[in-house]
Amino acid sequence: MINASYLAYGLRKHLEERLGIPSVIRFVGYKQPEEDNFTTVTNVSVINNIETKNKDFINEKVYMQVGNYAGDIVTLGEQQAVINDILRYESIPIINLNGEEVGRYTIVDITGGANIPYGVALEDETETIRNFTDFVAEIQHIKKSVN
Repeated sequence: MINASYLAYGLRKHLEERLGIPSVIRFVGYKQPEEDNFTTVTNVSVINNIETKNKDFINEKVYMQVGNYAGDIVTLGEQQAVINDILRYESIPIINLNGEEVGRYTIVDITGGANIPYGVALEDETETIRNFTDFVAEIQHIKKSVN
């Protein structure tokens, strides 16, 4: 069964291939790459809805975030343009925990974004600027019957 982590793994790999920079899954205790330019992928939350009368169809809304980190504003903008194209227009691989592509998905909605410039303590300390883009993907399941 496909789950939210498969979407995150696929997006991380796709970002690395398209941008040519490291991309990491962000979680408590993750290690930030040494490079100035990199991306992060975060699973924010998953909301399940059972949308049919017989309660046999499950729609999961997977809320995720891409972090774009760069050492200068020009590079940040160039990387963000590619990230925006990926999220708006591209088919992203679904990759299972064995590293196998098991399908593809597209983003349903981009729900927000935030730039964090110099002048914030963490950015001053790490000498990076960053942009975060929030978005939603969906997974649909047919409910398994358990006897």
